[in-house]
Amino acid sequence: MSVLRLTWYKVLPLYMLGAVLGYLVFSGGFDPLWLYIALRMAFLFPLSMLVWGFLSLTAWLLDRKLGPYAMFVPLVAGAVMGPLTLYILARGLLVYP
Repeated sequence: MSVLRLTWYKVLPLYMLGAVLGYLVFSGGFDPLWLYIALRMAFLFPLSMLVWGFLSLTAWLLDRKLGPYAMFVPLVAGAVMGPLTLYILARGLLVYP
């Protein structure tokens, strides 16, 4: 079934969905401003861009090896990277020169 196949263009929406779910699970509440910041950080933070870019490049291999379970890889990656980037932002560890 083509719906359950992981392709390069399905990686980013699944990654963002994972970031939203990760934010909702780890934050314990709903704040629209922090959700917006979490989505921006999950999309534009350089480390996150490397993660979802790498997942986009390897989507074919993941689909071949994991089958329909490959759809969970971007979800889990987004659920980890979304709150992680918020933690880095909140702690002031993100310093641009």
